[in-house]
Amino acid sequence: SAAAPGRKLPPALFLCGTNDPLLDDTLLMGIKWQATGSEAVIKIFPGAPHVFNVPHIDVGRESFAYEAEFLLGKM
Repeated sequence: SAAAPGRKLPPALFLCGTNDPLLDDTLLMGIKWQATGSEAVIKIFPGAPHVFNVPHIDVGRESFAYEAEFLLGKM
């Protein structure tokens, strides 16, 4: 499997809001990703709901900036 010991996964960015019902799943996946020895950044946005990364709200714009910084750092 992709997460077999000694096998690296690609860098990953996990974004989630504290009011997202998938918060626990996001944290668990990020931690499991890191457990493979692979890079996983977990960024939690306080008060953000599910599907908060939209351009017409402040937290959405903040998440876009964070995503861009992460991706540019991988180029």
